[in-house]
Amino acid sequence: MYRKLIFASIFVAVLALASAPVQADTLTVNDVLFTATVTPGTVTLTVQCTDMSVCGGYFLGDVGLKGFTFTGLPSNITEPPNYAVQNGGTNNGTGGCNSTQLNMAVCWALTLPAPAGDQLSNGTLTFEAGIANGLVGTDGLHLQVTAWDDPHETPGTRVFAISNALNGGNITVPEPGTMALLGAGLLSLVGFGRRKITS
Repeated sequence: MYRKLIFASIFVAVLALASAPVQADTLTVNDVLFTATVTPGTVTLTVQCTDMSVCGGYFLGDVGLKGFTFTGLPSNITEPPNYAVQNGGTNNGTGGCNSTQLNMAVCWALTLPAPAGDQLSNGTLTFEAGIANGLVGTDGLHLQVTAWDDPHETPGTRVFAISNALNGGNITVPEPGTMALLGAGLLSLVGFGRRKITS
């Protein structure tokens, strides 16, 4: 009986270690909360204004995320209107997707003028792309984005230009598949225990 319990425990531990983790990082600038998540199959960035009196009127420009690698080309899953995902990064500080750092960054390029849906007063904006073999580097995730007070950017005023590591809440959590496997392993332990009680 003890041999079965030890084997089941080792099995659960191996499954948990073998499953790829999710890397999630956050950054807050001018009351705008950025949360980025990279898994082996997806890259996701959410943008939320936490104080409408400060950032409710902001419009985002091009959005870039780097600090990870992947293979192939990123594929569209979802983004606000007038954005399109591209392979590669952005121009530091000035925005603009420029196809640098291929397979080490993704950029969501905006076609101007920004639509009303791009304004941060409309709630959480979600940018998500499909990737293959996504893996976060040791330096963590890095965000490059500009925000404007006008949907046309020019002659509007740029309210911020970010080229920052997302380090406000760096966490690594198991993927849902890992949790399911862990749960199955724990249930098997319960089953072993019940067999001993009933025999």
